[in-house]
Amino acid sequence: MRLHPDGTVCTHKVKPSGKPREGEDCPGTAKFRADCDSCSWTEEGYLKVILERPVSAHRAAHRTGKVPTRDGGGQ
Repeated sequence: MRLHPDGTVCTHKVKPSGKPREGEDCPGTAKFRADCDSCSWTEEGYLKVILERPVSAHRAAHRTGKVPTRDGGGQ
């Protein structure tokens, strides 16, 4: 999901370029966040593409039953 500079979730309509559509009063996107629906895992990055690898690794960990946590342990 897109986040504004103040950390709030951006729900504004955007163009394919990521810029706000005409008439949208949006302060812009500062970063992106990926959240897991199955656990409390979350990851942030300034480019959406940077989140692809950690998201894939986290999903794989769920499939193998070895979900990593921030402190390096498993659940």
